[in-house]
Amino acid sequence: MDRRLLAVFSLEHLDLEMAEKAFVRCSDYQGIQFVKRLKVLDSSSKQNAEVAAYFKRFEDAERIYLEMDS
Repeated sequence: MDRRLLAVFSLEHLDLEMAEKAFVRCSDYQGIQFVKRLKVLDSSSKQNAEVAAYFKRFEDAERIYLEMDS
């Protein structure tokens, strides 16, 4: 399996440890830093919203954040 694809799949499922390892194998510094930022967030909803924004799914990210506020 392509390691970048594994990183994307892992991010989508919030498997942050696997995503970080896959980004390391790809030498994707931006991806590694993104996973480190996700790890410090205090809720999976925030993590999901940030992942959506990372993949430029801004409407999904907005919806997730709005659902958190209600």
